[in-house]
Amino acid sequence: MRTIVSFVLLSILPAFECLNEGTADLAFTDFQHKFGKKYESKEEEMKRNAIFQANLHHIEQVNAQNLSYTLGVNEYADLTHEEFVAQKVGILKMDARRDVKFDVEGCINPD
Repeated sequence: MRTIVSFVLLSILPAFECLNEGTADLAFTDFQHKFGKKYESKEEEMKRNAIFQANLHHIEQVNAQNLSYTLGVNEYADLTHEEFVAQKVGILKMDARRDVKFDVEGCINPD
C-alpha cells in the first residue's frame, strides 16, 4: 500500500511543478498589466520574466521567515539589483557643494 501511495505522489509532482510554473507566468502577466510594462522584443520579455521570477522567489523566501516586515512585488520587480541601483540610487545622491562657506563661531570649516 505504501508503495502505491508513494508512486502516486511521485507521479503527480511534475503536475504540481507545471502548475507552479503556470502560476509564476500568470504572476508576471499580472505584473505587466498592473504596471504597464511593455518590452521591445520577445527576448527582452523573456529576460525580464526570468529576473521577475528570481525576484519573486527571493520575496517568497524572505516572507517565509516571518520577519517583522514583508516584501512584495512593485514596479521594479523586473530589474536586477544592479539595474535598480544604476537607475534609482543616483537620484538620491545630493550634489556636495564645495563653494558654500558657513561661518559658525568656534567651528573650523575645512577648505
